[in-house]
Amino acid sequence: MVCLILRFLFYLVMCFNDAFNFLIMMCFYFIMMMCLILKLYSLPP
Repeated sequence: MVCLILRFLFYLVMCFNDAFNFLIMMCFYFIMMMCLILKLYSLPP
């Protein structure tokens, strides 16, 4: 019974970790895209 609960907690943490990594990657890509757009707009035409 305790082993089942520990396994469930382990899977929960793994899923949360994946979601957290996904959010960090999305924020990172968003910031990179914003920097690229700002650089393109700051260039003289």
